[in-house]
Amino acid sequence: MADILNGQLFRSISFYDSVESFYHGFLAGILSQSENYLVKPNRESGNGRSDIMVRSPSLRGRSFILEVKVSERIGDLEQDAKKALQQIYDKKYMEELLFQM
Repeated sequence: MADILNGQLFRSISFYDSVESFYHGFLAGILSQSENYLVKPNRESGNGRSDIMVRSPSLRGRSFILEVKVSERIGDLEQDAKKALQQIYDKKYMEELLFQM
């Protein structure tokens, strides 16, 4: 999935498209094309809303929670990714997925 998304991003967007909502919409649109997953943007779960929840219709399938962040500099990527991950845990976005198990 990472290869497909990277290819699409490199072919279709500009450096100047650095607004988080742009990436959010782009990812939700691309991911919703999958027949193997249910894509739920801005899904209320836990104590807030994750940007995108991707889950398998099967209880045994894989699920993903995406929290989109835009970094000002390439050197900020790792720290911003950690912030996104921490937000997912702090706001308990995974609760909906846990209750379906």
